[in-house]
Order: sequence, then structure tokens, then C-alpha cells
Amino acid sequence: MRFNSYILASTLCLGLAKANFFEGFQRPELFEVTELNMPTIRLNIGDEAYSRFKLTYKCMYDTHPLNDNDNEDCYSASWNKYNEILNSLITDNVVDTNKLTIEQQDLINNNLDISYDDFKSIITAASSLSMKQIFSQRQLYTSIPLFEAKKASLEFTLNGETTVKDNVKITVGGKYTQNFEKPQFNLNIKDDSLYGIKHLRLRSEVIDPSFLRSKLGSDLTTVLGFPSNHATYSKVFLNDDDMGLYLLRDAIKANWVEYNFGVANTTSLYTCDLMYGDSLFYNCVNEETEEKDEDITNFSNQIENAQSVEELNQFFDTDLYIKWQAYKYLTGSWDHVTNQHNQYLYKDGDKWLDILYDFDSDLGAYKIPVPAQTFSQESLEMNFPLYKLIGLNDNHPQLVEHIKEMVTTAFNPVKLFPHIDELVKYLYPYVLEDRTPEDDPTARPGHYLRSDHKIENGFTADDFLKNSEFTNIFLNKYYTETNYDVDEIFGVKRWILERFRYVCTLYSIDCSFASEYLEGGSFELPNTESTDVVLEEHKEGCSSSGYICCTRTDCEVQFSDEAGDWCMEANLWCLISKNRLMSLQQSVETEETVENTPSLTLATNDECWSLAEGFPCCQQATNVENIDEQGRKWSVENGDWCGIIEQVVPQSAAVSLQSAVRPQPAVGPRPTARPGENPFSHI
Repeated sequence: MRFNSYILASTLCLGLAKANFFEGFQRPELFEVTELNMPTIRLNIGDEAYSRFKLTYKCMYDTHPLNDNDNEDCYSASWNKYNEILNSLITDNVVDTNKLTIEQQDLINNNLDISYDDFKSIITAASSLSMKQIFSQRQLYTSIPLFEAKKASLEFTLNGETTVKDNVKITVGGKYTQNFEKPQFNLNIKDDSLYGIKHLRLRSEVIDPSFLRSKLGSDLTTVLGFPSNHATYSKVFLNDDDMGLYLLRDAIKANWVEYNFGVANTTSLYTCDLMYGDSLFYNCVNEETEEKDEDITNFSNQIENAQSVEELNQFFDTDLYIKWQAYKYLTGSWDHVTNQHNQYLYKDGDKWLDILYDFDSDLGAYKIPVPAQTFSQESLEMNFPLYKLIGLNDNHPQLVEHIKEMVTTAFNPVKLFPHIDELVKYLYPYVLEDRTPEDDPTARPGHYLRSDHKIENGFTADDFLKNSEFTNIFLNKYYTETNYDVDEIFGVKRWILERFRYVCTLYSIDCSFASEYLEGGSFELPNTESTDVVLEEHKEGCSSSGYICCTRTDCEVQFSDEAGDWCMEANLWCLISKNRLMSLQQSVETEETVENTPSLTLATNDECWSLAEGFPCCQQATNVENIDEQGRKWSVENGDWCGIIEQVVPQSAAVSLQSAVRPQPAVGPRPTARPGENPFSHI
């Protein structure tokens, strides 16, 4: 195989802080010329595509039930398929065709293309749901596709010289990070390449306050000889819009295989993710066809039926797999579980190779990172069959040897700290620009207003400086008024140093080359009391959970936690909060009209008390459908609960709760994980 093999400690310039981090290693030219040398990438798309890009994010915001804004541009958007929407509405008895004109009925019966004006007139005449309700994300009648531009161009400017690529496809990339305010991009340069690279990824790194983790992960895998991607940075523009600072990396595609293995036009690369199956080994499809072909099916059968390491070695690079597990341990990786996420397989001749990528959650980021923890204590895979077959544990000889080699050659403060210092000094002016203004993250370069504002969107330039060093950042994420989850993000240097010290002692490694960084050495590690930073994320929505309240209390409960019961409405999680449910259950089931109540008034935003419960106040509805334990009146407007503004309500008065009718909710994973849940479901 062509990719770089491990370099022994004797070949490295250990202790030379000013040595080139990549000295002795070859990277693709694009990453050589942009190392500590900021390029600018301008993505040029046509007027129609640009308008569609802007409208995509506006509609994602306006049609979300937490906002519920009327926006006709969203209803008339080019992505809407009115024939399909109308057929679903008729099937669900939302549209009564008996109320339509003969011309309108002919449009439907003859399956003619229905224009927006035709669709709107049909809804006005015969629908029990309004346009806003039909296009709301509470429903399943339509969806907003991810943006892509198939005909775009790219201008790459470096050192004052510009290179133009005219045939480029641009799509919005990422998975979990698609929920954040700064979009990410996948670039496919057709029929050409940029310094030999055809597939590029522009990543906002929004979840990483240090902006370093993905870069350091790629750099470490390079000097450790792993097959993985490479990374630098770039300033990005979309037409004339300044999108800010991005991580620039290559993508693991056929072009990547050609560079790393010398095999052109491979069909033996496979992308792996839990979405492709439920095996405890690998769940993969062919990267090109997105299907399970004969080769991957045979591999799955082989690995699941292997009875010994010797048998496994015949078709699988077991040693590389063990090296990856050592790497995962040193970097505290929880986001590379073998059968679940951020994995590729490549068939190199008769051997299958494991390839990892995407390192933004490594080096002590998120969950509950503990540097002083053994391999067996930390690994999430100790009970997985592949670990058991190989016999991986704290004392596995190959694993221990690889850990020792990595600590000696690369994963140590002597090698990494100067590299981090160099990157921080280089990046700071760009990060400062990217994270300004501090008090309004949506006004930062490349940010678009989203329904669910996440605390990570608000990381500052000061967080960058501190978290690159020894400051641990705690994110207290409230999902009720009083309950919250905690994510801890170690300072990058703190994680490296503490894990390094622990492993040196645990495995009796000769770490004297870094004596000043060991316990009792001249380097003094700042105590956490002087560096820790705590940030709080408070949500709007139902009981301050960040999610909508369910319109039905008899929905299919997917799970329960301290906040209450969780269901699905269309593609959205909704909450039946414990506090809200107690209020509703105390209502008296009666159809009687409440007497002796004050006059009802309509709401203004300043006085709208029901916003705190995740519902708007009534704009027209005055019929009382429920009175809660606090004496507050509720009605239904546009198929949703709304609060009625008034002066005084007798607490003894109440009427029955009438649930609005919704389509049967689809089952799906929650977008974020809580304690006890699958920790990978949110990525």
C-alpha cells in the first residue's frame, strides 16, 4: 500500500520546537501551499441559485412552528411539488374536491401540472387547512431540500494569484452541523482539479471553540502514517457575501484513493454509517453507487463469521484497525465507533482497510471527557464482537505498542504545543473577524437565523484563545427551566498534556524527552479553578426545552425524561411537558360556557404570556377551550394552541381540552442525546 507508514522516533526531530511539524512527510500540493498561508475561495452561483440559497434558510426559519411566520415566498418556492402536495391533501380529506370548480377538478383528474396560483385557489376554495398550516414543518406535506447548485464556478486566490474552475457542483454539507447557523459546503470540481484535488469540504467548525481539533486530527494522522484526509484553512465568499473562516479539507473519494494508493477510478471505496444497517461490525455502502454490492456483502459475511485473528488477517488489515483504536484512545475520540459513524472501508487488493475522518469532537470535546482513564474504561466498544475477537483490552500487546509509539513520535507536548502555538498566532485575526460581533452571532459572517439557536454558535475569539490552551469550557444546556445537560470541552493543550502524563505512567513509557512537561517538571499546568468557563444555553419553546409542545396528549410516546413525554409531529420532536400536562389534566371536562369572566383581548408580543410555553397568543380566536391551573385561558387558532390575553380568570372555571387533529407522527431519532441515550444519535 502506498500511504505513509509509521516513522520511528529515531527519525523525528524530537524537542526541536521550531521544526516543521510535517518535516519528512508528503501531503497533496493544495495543503502544502496553504499551510499557514490563507487562501480565498469565492463560490460563484447564478442569481436564481443565490436567491434560492437565501430563501432556503428564510423558509427553514419561518415555517418552523416555534416561529410560525406567514411567508408566501416559501409557499411559491421552486422546490414545491404542488401535484404531490395536493394528492396528499385529498387523500387525507383536507381538500374537499366537491367544492372545486369543474376546471379545478379537471386539473386534478387529468394530472396536469398545477401552478402555484392554481394550487392557492384550490386551497382557498376547498381546504380545511390554511396555506401556512400546509407548509408548516408540523406537517408532512412538503419539505425544504438542502441547497445545491449544479452549475457554479470557483475562484481560488493565493498570494495574489487567482485560479478559476468553471464546472463546479456545490451542495450544503455536514450532518448534525446542518442545524447550526453557519452552513458548510461540499465542492465537486468536475472534469478538473485544484492542485490535484477534485472534492473539497468547507467546514465551519462551529462546535469547536478552538477551531483546531479537525486540523490537529488531520495533521496527527498525517505524521502517524494513517490513511485519512488533510486540512488547512480558507476564507470563503459566496458571490459577494463574506462567509468567514472555514476549515479546508479533501474528501475521501476516488480522487483521494488515487493520490494515496495510486489506483485510478476505484470502485472499491465504501462509506460506513449506522444509517446503512444494524450490524455490530460495519454498515457500509459503495461510495459511488450508494448501494451494498457483492464485495461489501462478502466482506460483511467474512468478518461476522471470522473465528480467529489469523482468519481475520487474511482479508482485513487488523494491525491498522488496532492502530486506529490506539489513536482513538489517545485523542479521546467517542465519535468513531466502528459500526456507527465517520468511517470508510477501502479494499486494497485482497485486504480491507479501515479509514477514519472528521475529528472535530476529539481531544476532550463533549460528553464527559476523563484524561486519567484506561483504554478499557474509556472505549465504547469493549462489548463489540470485533473487539472481543481481537482481544482488545488495556494490555493487548499490539495496542500497547502502538500507544507507546504514538506517544513517543507525535502525541506529546514537545511535538504538538509548538504546532498549536503557530496555528493560534496565524488564525487569531481570522477567528476574531469570524466571531464578531460577540453579542449577536447571527450578524457574524456567513450566519443565517435558525429556529434553534445553539450556544456553540456564540463561541467568541476569546474562547478560541482560551480553549486552545488549558481552559475547559462547560456548556450547561437547559431542557427545562431547572434541568440541564452538561457538555465539557477540554482545553486542547490540557487534554494532550493530561492524557500524555497519564499514559506515560500507565505504560511505563520513557517520556524523558518531554521531562519539563511531566509531573514535577518545570512546566506548571494551570489549575482548573483558575481557567474553567461555564456557558449557559436557555431555550424557548415548550417548557424552555427548545422544542414545540405537542398538540395532542395521546400521541405515541417515544421516550420520557425529566422534561416530560416526547413524541413526533411530522418530522419534529414535540414535548408533552410534565408541568403542562398537570395543568391540562386538572381541567374539568364540561361543555358549559364560562360565566362572569372579564372581556377577552388580543395579544401583543410584550404581553404574550403563552410564548413561554411554546405557543403564540391568539390573534382572533376567543372561544375558551381550556383553563390551566394558573387560571390562564387557552384557545385553538390555525390548528394550534394559543393563549388568550385577559385580566382575571376564576381558577374554578374550566372547559374541555379539544386536541387539534394532526397526521400520524413519523418515528425518528431525537436530534440531541441525553444521558443514557445513544451518544452518536445527534451527529
